[in-house]
Amino acid sequence: MPAADPSTLWSRYQHLLSPEKTVLRLKALIGGPTTKTLFAAAMAATTTRAPDGKAWSLKALNPLLDDLKAKKL
Repeated sequence: MPAADPSTLWSRYQHLLSPEKTVLRLKALIGGPTTKTLFAAAMAATTTRAPDGKAWSLKALNPLLDDLKAKKL
């Protein structure tokens, strides 16, 4: 599978909402594979809130992860 064009990825990133950008930034900082439970705990440790205004949880995180995957990010 060919790598995505960096300008295309950047364009997709620029059009994301703040919570989606936060998820991608944290995933980049972690670097390696991690479980969703551990990643949700890491998101909860940030000073940000989930889109519903509550602390991050798997319930809030799963739709964002699915959306990012659909956008090939």
